[in-house]
Amino acid sequence: MTMLNFPNKEDLFFIEEFNHFAFQYIETTFSQKTAPQARLKEAVAYTLLAKTKRFRPLLSIYVAKALGLNYKSVLPWALSVEMIHNFSLIHDDLPCMDNDDLRRGKPSNHKVFGEALALLSGNSLLVEAFSVLTKYFSSAGAQGLEMRGLKPFDLKSPTIKSSNLCVSLITEIINATGSSAMMLGQVGDLVLDKKIPNDKKDNSFPSMPRKTCNELKTGALIKASVCGVVSIYKKAKEGEEKIESQAEQKLLNFSMYLGRAFQWADDLVDKQGDKAFVKKQLKEDSEKALQCLQGLSGDTQYLQHLIMANQTHFQ
Repeated sequence: MTMLNFPNKEDLFFIEEFNHFAFQYIETTFSQKTAPQARLKEAVAYTLLAKTKRFRPLLSIYVAKALGLNYKSVLPWALSVEMIHNFSLIHDDLPCMDNDDLRRGKPSNHKVFGEALALLSGNSLLVEAFSVLTKYFSSAGAQGLEMRGLKPFDLKSPTIKSSNLCVSLITEIINATGSSAMMLGQVGDLVLDKKIPNDKKDNSFPSMPRKTCNELKTGALIKASVCGVVSIYKKAKEGEEKIESQAEQKLLNFSMYLGRAFQWADDLVDKQGDKAFVKKQLKEDSEKALQCLQGLSGDTQYLQHLIMANQTHFQ
């Protein structure tokens, strides 16, 4: 099946399903009838609900399909990752960071709502990224909502309630976002841009290469999009069947190479580095990602489609 056009019919269907879930989550979460929450909700929705390629949610959904999972069971995980991604975009655009006035062809969040509300809306997305996991994957989280007279948006396909799974998913987010990943990459960027000085006491520490910064900021979250779904699958099939260690490793390697390929494609868009070299690296890492899918028993055509779409249509 040829699926080089992006977004195709299948992509648009799953993007709409994800967007609907994200919209309903925002509607039920920001439900207080107060002026402050109305403004916060507006700022959060401005970025989170903007029309985008939804690459990370599609990646999680297509990994679920390859593993034979109901795609609806991973929507909360996909939303958590997308919230982290959008939190980082809002903060990256702030004057104290990259100072970008435009994002996705529209005014950046802080240009519309001001720096203070943009900062708070980014913080809200960061917190909600963890909250959505406890609401959908933890019995205690769901019970806590019910005690307050609330309940998460009904997926019509119950997610797995497991404290161990919830902790595992939260750990994935921390590993992709914390002081050894996304945050570190952003600090590295700011040091290279002279917005944060090197340690005055000891200038012997080398700066982090720009490519490493970008991998930490981008590649780690791409990898998390896959790893979280693998964790959900393993819990769903507990006592029935186990994912073979070789198959699991193939998916983890796939996520690593796809993350690299995604960053190379970003470099082409941003016109960073030698164009011929970047295109060569993009092609090589895309081919390695495709090779990782060989031998997997599930339907990987959608994942192959994402690899090719990244290589040919996101440039």
